Amino acid sequence: MRRDKYFWLGLRMAVVAIAVISPLTPFEGQTNADWRIGLLAGVSTAVAFSVWLSVWCRRRQVDLTNAFSLTSPFLPINRYPIRAWLLVAASITLAGAVGLVASAIFGGRSAVLGGVFLGVGLPLLATLALWGVRQS
Repeated sequence: MRRDKYFWLGLRMAVVAIAVISPLTPFEGQTNADWRIGLLAGVSTAVAFSVWLSVWCRRRQVDLTNAFSLTSPFLPINRYPIRAWLLVAASITLAGAVGLVASAIFGGRSAVLGGVFLGVGLPLLATLALWGVRQS
């Protein structure tokens, strides 16, 4: 059982690492996105996600025990939706923060993608936090 916990924790760390690398890729002059697009996409996604989550979590096969556990399985997403979406939202938000910090330190266009990622990730995290408060 202990190895199983390390497997899920390691898999989460791999997903986050891949997400963090993405805003650091060289897109010099190849994007016209900015933080406003990210925020618009994030808010609209968070609203749709909240509705989906409210409907989906009424199903019998959904497991909401330890919904915010880092060492419990998060796949399949239809069985563990909170755990899976928490990983997605945290990965996107962390990737955005890393992109902004890298842009501040090294210069370059990482701030563009960092702002977009933060704009998408923060509303999703807020939705999950509000949903968790509502459930407790």
